[in-house]
Amino acid sequence: MAVEADRDHTGRILVPSEALPIEIRDFITKHIHSVEQIELLALLHREPNCDWSVAALDDIIRSSQDSVRSRLEDLCARGFITCKRDPSETFRYGPASTDVHNAITSLVSVYKNQRIRVIEAIFTKPMTEIRSFSNAFRFRGTKGGNDNG
Repeated sequence: MAVEADRDHTGRILVPSEALPIEIRDFITKHIHSVEQIELLALLHREPNCDWSVAALDDIIRSSQDSVRSRLEDLCARGFITCKRDPSETFRYGPASTDVHNAITSLVSVYKNQRIRVIEAIFTKPMTEIRSFSNAFRFRGTKGGNDNG
């Protein structure tokens, strides 16, 4: 049985030292949708005892507060960080389990050492995910068979 080689976005075969571990690729495919998201996660991971405001994180990430807040809320919903609403809104690294912590630690380490490979993985999701997304925007014909609108 032939084993399919890992390839980059141009189709070039990656040598083993260039390829990301399968666990990292799977984690990215399931949970990471932007570089901003991974930058926030890495920053919070580096400073696990700090409570961060959206404004403070935006000052470092240099995005927009709305985008930063949206990414943080997503990370919170996934159980990667904790969110505190009272008396003020703050965010802190706080994975829901040891397994989640280990996965994030591995991702942050790989991101630090293979940043381009991780970014490529974010932007080159498997074709099934891309097809599923694009199918949501396909025009459907009417019941009478008239596809003209």
